[in-house]
Amino acid sequence: MYREYTMKKAIIKLTTVFGLSCLLIACGGGGGGGGSGNGGNNAPPPVQPIQPAPPAPQQPDAAPNIPAPPKDQALDTGAEGGSNPQKSPENDEMKNSSPSAQEKWEGACVAKSFCTAQNKNNVTVYNLKYVENADRLSGTPDKYTKQEEHITLKLGDNAKEEYKFTLLGTEGNEVGYYGYRHNVDDNRAHKNVELLYAINADFKHETQPSQLRAYYRKEKGFIYAPISNNQLSNNSLVNYGDVDLIYDEGKVSGSIYRSNNGDPSQLNKEKIFSIETKNSDKPSIEPIVNDLLGVIKQGDKAVLNYILADSEKGKDDHKYLFGSAKAETWIGVLAAEKSNEKPAEKQTNK
Repeated sequence: MYREYTMKKAIIKLTTVFGLSCLLIACGGGGGGGGSGNGGNNAPPPVQPIQPAPPAPQQPDAAPNIPAPPKDQALDTGAEGGSNPQKSPENDEMKNSSPSAQEKWEGACVAKSFCTAQNKNNVTVYNLKYVENADRLSGTPDKYTKQEEHITLKLGDNAKEEYKFTLLGTEGNEVGYYGYRHNVDDNRAHKNVELLYAINADFKHETQPSQLRAYYRKEKGFIYAPISNNQLSNNSLVNYGDVDLIYDEGKVSGSIYRSNNGDPSQLNKEKIFSIETKNSDKPSIEPIVNDLLGVIKQGDKAVLNYILADSEKGKDDHKYLFGSAKAETWIGVLAAEKSNEKPAEKQTNK
């Protein structure tokens, strides 16, 4: 009996100790929350694993110098169909140039030195400025400065101080032009003249018709000038004459008259040049008045080189006659149009 009592007392004591221990453990676990007693019932946050820092990206070596593709060439993306084909430079040039810029023009330029005639869309002219007391040692051109320019001709007269060109034809059928421009000699001390004409080759009549008989006339259709100028003044560098010609079965003859500048009161104009064709030779032209423009000598004969041109491509009407001449003391260019009016027969030669 006593033993049973003793065992129960021991069990109660152990149970008490065990309960106190559990209570202490529970209190100790909740005390770290620093908050209310309910903090002990919250589960601790799960530990997040520390991910290792990714390695720093390696800096590449200097990029190779890869040339960029041409402007007109697309990059090859590797997709089906490939890249766009590269454009041909010739195709671009043809696309960007107008049909008139591609036309072939031909003609003649006569002057003291070499010169050329050009397409009506790119005629060379010179801006000349007189420099008084120029210093050669400083590099300033002596007497004249010279700046090259390019102009496009319109139908009719195209004129400024240093040039004048007349373009013949109609809108869309610009056949040819004739005229003059001032230039300077090698040391730029004197002005000289370059006379020129040019026609669109599509309008040129390739053969000289042997059965054709026609009259060709034009007021101020002939321009003449001394082949060189030793004076600084350019007041008498060029002059105009009126053209009166007959084309008769391949032979050209006629006259150049001193221009009356449109004055109808001057019925009897002075004949200053004569044109004739002997046998099968080319036509010749010569001044029949002495000292024209002060230096052109009477009888200084030259060959008149000429061509015929149609008013429209393939029309075969021989509407225009263009020509040029170069003698010892003078130069000249000529343009005339077919006329129903016969050449004047009563002209004076003063």
